[in-house]
Amino acid sequence: MLGIYLVPASLPAPLPLRDTPQVISVCPNWVNTNILPDDVGGRFVASQAFSPSAGALSALHGLFSSSMKGGDYVSNSRVVLLEIPGFVPGLLALSKAVHVKARMVSINVLSMVVLGLQKFFYGATVTDPSPEANDKALQRALYLWSKAAVKDFLE
Repeated sequence: MLGIYLVPASLPAPLPLRDTPQVISVCPNWVNTNILPDDVGGRFVASQAFSPSAGALSALHGLFSSSMKGGDYVSNSRVVLLEIPGFVPGLLALSKAVHVKARMVSINVLSMVVLGLQKFFYGATVTDPSPEANDKALQRALYLWSKAAVKDFLE
């Protein structure tokens, strides 16, 4: 069957294909995808989270922005905590020094801060990944964990 497609002249030219694929990390921040529990906590998170259409921004930016280079980290809003001088190295040092439960509590508290602030800083934000992103042992451990987590879904 022959199809005729009318394309407005105002559409931009197609993006050029890259010679090699670029690997980036994409984080939509907190998005209300309707998987939250129907309780006070779930309703609170849903009230602060991005809508699914707003949550797609970082993925679309990662796919179509010509400014992307391999290794970038793209999110849907600035995470102002990461802009505080010394915050990331201090957090990494703390996370290695404290018990796992204490680390989880601090991460949960910080994630609620991000949830509360994300709507004020909405926009595709490209930053360098965390220093842990270049840790080969962590990369391998994440790969093995991910492979085990989805093994029942693979043929």
